[in-house]
Amino acid sequence: MIVWCAYCQTFQGEAPPYSKMTLTHGMCATCSKSGLEWTEEESERIQTLAGLHRKFWKAGRDGDPDRIKDLAERGIQAGVRPIDLLFGFAAPALAKVGEMWANNTLTFEDEHRFTRSCEYLATLVAQQAGLASPDQDLQPGEDGSVLLASVQGSKHTLGPRFASLGLMSLGIRSHVLLHDTLPEALLEHALVGNHLVVGLSVALFTQAAALQLTVDTFLLDPRFEGRIVVAGGAVNEGLRLPVESPRLHFLDRPRFDEEVAALFRG
Repeated sequence: MIVWCAYCQTFQGEAPPYSKMTLTHGMCATCSKSGLEWTEEESERIQTLAGLHRKFWKAGRDGDPDRIKDLAERGIQAGVRPIDLLFGFAAPALAKVGEMWANNTLTFEDEHRFTRSCEYLATLVAQQAGLASPDQDLQPGEDGSVLLASVQGSKHTLGPRFASLGLMSLGIRSHVLLHDTLPEALLEHALVGNHLVVGLSVALFTQAAALQLTVDTFLLDPRFEGRIVVAGGAVNEGLRLPVESPRLHFLDRPRFDEEVAALFRG
């Protein structure tokens, strides 16, 4: 379930049952400490947010950019941070798309149409939040603290792009590598860019071997002294590697809060 604070309208992460992508509301720790009382106005905001969530799913499924833009603007008017639109609306919807794809209840065209819708929302969020759009390959020699990429064989780049926007919202500079994700190439990009943290996205259990090879390539090379953070759909479902290293971290269902920020800061 998707957890929102009914008062400050911020995304609070996910809660069991994870397979149920519906909204549940309450007060975050900060609002609870302030002693706010439940009001009729807050109840109306909850209903508005739940309605926007359902409408975004339909607009994304139909691939309607005008409706997506309208829903994003209405969400911001309701007090939702732009970055929370991404993680509270698009990310859960993508998880539902993945489940439908695995169950053969979604066509190839539907999957691509919804992916394009989420890419469009990511661009809108970047514009609304004043963040750089993370849609360009890293250029040789360009320095940054975090390098983000999908493991070799993955054709999806939304995970790293979403993560980049989440990190930028925390003040952490990052770069997304959309191509050239062979383990050796990733390592060279990290070394050239002096990246202290490398974030890897792994969507499927079938990518475990590619993940293992990439992790080994980094950890066994004495030139790389940084940290590796692994996240993605497969990690959310329990994927781990039999590797004992304080430099390797698996991040399950990130909220992009200060705890996550500490993990990604060099």
